[in-house]
Amino acid sequence: MGTSRFEYIRKELCYKMMLPVGSSNFKATWRLAYYNPAKRDSDGNVVIRQGYSIQFLGYGISAMFIFQMILSKSYSLMIVPCIIFTAMTIFTIFFYKPKIIIINKNGIIFKGVEYNWKDYIGAFFFATTSRGQSAHGLVLIKADGKYVYLNILAIEQIDKIGTAIRDFQPENYKSLE
Repeated sequence: MGTSRFEYIRKELCYKMMLPVGSSNFKATWRLAYYNPAKRDSDGNVVIRQGYSIQFLGYGISAMFIFQMILSKSYSLMIVPCIIFTAMTIFTIFFYKPKIIIINKNGIIFKGVEYNWKDYIGAFFFATTSRGQSAHGLVLIKADGKYVYLNILAIEQIDKIGTAIRDFQPENYKSLE
């Protein structure tokens, strides 16, 4: 499977996402890895979680409004940011399920589905930004030319994912450009 097939997959992904072909980047995952090995848990897995940055931003804004209401002695208006703060806390505790990607010697586990290394011939990152729209995905390619696209935009830790894949991937993945 040559470079032209990889180029075809890149163009097909752009077409499916209604993006201009020239706005995308398609690289082997190991090319975006850190120099140091990925940090593993006690089971030997690399676990990468979606960040809580949006929640922390919301909490910070709510806390700022609460603090401002206290300083201005507008205690009756303080109920609004308190309700927002409470609703965000309930959502985070009971309903928010962050995306998690687990990478180990057998393959990748994403959203409860396991993708074994032996079933694929390569792993690539697909990244594009066009007209304010972003897409970051992990593309696993099979020998017959079919592929699986994993939307990892919310995880935002491409270097860590690339490092973990580099550490666990089969030797034949390293020959991919």
